[in-house]
Amino acid sequence: MAASRVTPKPARWRFRAALQWNRLVLIGLEELSRVQVQAISDARVSLAVRALLESTAESVGDVTMLLQRQGSRPLPLAGLARSASWAAGCVIAGMGEQAALAVDRWVIERWLRACARSARWIPPDDGITTRALEAV
Repeated sequence: MAASRVTPKPARWRFRAALQWNRLVLIGLEELSRVQVQAISDARVSLAVRALLESTAESVGDVTMLLQRQGSRPLPLAGLARSASWAAGCVIAGMGEQAALAVDRWVIERWLRACARSARWIPPDDGITTRALEAV
């Protein structure tokens, strides 16, 4: 008879680290969008990027609240994430609107995958955090 394999549950710190990473990605996306809005000349594209900017800013606040709910404080790396994203945003904005939209889409897809991975680390008895992460 084969022994059953029990997969150990990741520690709570792993979930906190994932939330920290997700927060920094969102801060970077927010700054990237802020730079792109200034460079985009098409009104429709500009409105879409502004909407992304607003929803991203709201999501940063939501993830920050999740971190605090988990008993953690946000790492003081927001300035670093903003400055790196500002530089990348300047380069990407110079490449044109299509490149800017492609990069935004790429970052959002990666962030959504990271959220899905993070959701696996939520303790099973913490349904509020699960619903909050799904809402973000």
